[in-house]
Amino acid sequence: MEYPGITNSLTITQRYTATFTCSFELYSYPFDAQTCSIDLTLPPDFEGFVEFSDDDGNINYTGRRELALFVVEDMKFSEKSGGNTLIAQFVLNRRQGVILLATFLPSVLLLSISWVTLFVKIEALNVRAIMSLTTLLVLYTLFANLSSSLPKTAEIKLIDIWFFFIIFVLFCNIMVHIIADRIGSTENTSPVTKFNPKQRNAWAPKRPSSERILALHRYFIVPSVFIIFSVLFWWQVFK
Repeated sequence: MEYPGITNSLTITQRYTATFTCSFELYSYPFDAQTCSIDLTLPPDFEGFVEFSDDDGNINYTGRRELALFVVEDMKFSEKSGGNTLIAQFVLNRRQGVILLATFLPSVLLLSISWVTLFVKIEALNVRAIMSLTTLLVLYTLFANLSSSLPKTAEIKLIDIWFFFIIFVLFCNIMVHIIADRIGSTENTSPVTKFNPKQRNAWAPKRPSSERILALHRYFIVPSVFIIFSVLFWWQVFK
């Protein structure tokens, strides 16, 4: 007598160990969330006999949720699963705490130091130039160290745009110091005009052009450009 076993189900449990890779999109670094997947495909010999079913299955992640750089979230089966393919998806959400303290905060402080040099008196060119150049060199060193720790890619990242902007502003501050000093030297060597009491508002001394350039740059240009860029940058981040 043969027993067909048609009323009983057969379950086979197997354990596999494998190494997989995940392609990262680093444009939004350090605010990125990487979606990774593990694809399981049956051999062609099993087609028509064995197929995957994720109706009653679930993903059980036994490791730590909070890793050194990421947080593992949203583990589920992909909608493309079925037949001879089973796709398990999960999200690696980057932890930004240390990155914000190590990159954005120092860069803002260096930008503030360079901006403060615009308030130094016009005669102290050495102080203004040395402070501005030092902040630029320190910021570039910070950016180079950060870039060396990232995976090599030709794609421009948000952190690159941030540092390029800060470096450009610091460079403009140095150029403004040099131009203002040059204009001040020209004004000092120009012939002195005689005082004419009949001129209108002759009692009010005229402000030198070099000081007007520094005042315009420190009160209007730098703050307005930084605010506009910050709004666009953080809008892009949270978009």
